[in-house]
Amino acid sequence: MTDTRFDELVKLSEGEVTARRAEALRAELATSPTLRAEQARLEALVAALEAPAPRLEGLDLRDGFWAMADAAPAPVRSGPGLRVAAALAVAAGLALVTATAVMLRDDGVREKGASGAELTGFEAWVLRDGQVTRLGPTMHRDDALGFSYRNLPGSSARAIMVYAEDAAGRVFWFYPAWTDPGARPSAVPIGVSNAPVRLDEAVRHELSPGLLTIHALFLDTPVSVVDVEAGRVRAPRAASVTVEVLP
Repeated sequence: MTDTRFDELVKLSEGEVTARRAEALRAELATSPTLRAEQARLEALVAALEAPAPRLEGLDLRDGFWAMADAAPAPVRSGPGLRVAAALAVAAGLALVTATAVMLRDDGVREKGASGAELTGFEAWVLRDGQVTRLGPTMHRDDALGFSYRNLPGSSARAIMVYAEDAAGRVFWFYPAWTDPGARPSAVPIGVSNAPVRLDEAVRHELSPGLLTIHALFLDTPVSVVDVEAGRVRAPRAASVTVEVLP
């Protein structure tokens, strides 16, 4: 079963396919064990995303989570040498999913027979007017973005990188921060946890209206931002989500 068929089932669940295509998919689900298996995997993924995290019960994400939200905008990396799209094109397990429920797909684990919830995942949050909400299909250009991630026992990931690319090819780094053009910061080290873990700082960039694609890489060993932009990184777990930046 290809990623395209899985993505079709995601769109079907979100009501983002035509009525004719929805009818065809439901008819195929009634007769195809392979497609039903993909539907079961999707349902397990959604259930994992909706499962409560006991360690986060009662936690106020606004308290300390957005320490840098009102800081000066971080520098933007741009130029002909930034080949982020090429880097992601070769990343194994790349998935494009809805902005309201982002979970990375761990292809290496699945190939070994694992089922149910995936081992790695991330979620984006928006800080606007002092309120914290999950990232939806749109955001405002002056919103600050923060992130939380999931790296369950059994995952080999030990580092994370989060960045975005706009329609003009400009690259915006969130984790790690890249404020010194002469530096080569590496991926942020992470551990294993049974519950989601928040990244402590929100970052506001000078974004332009239009489409913005946010990328997250889960890595077994840290790599530098320069290696990612040069297209030299093959991430075993990677995902992207595209939102529209409003004026």
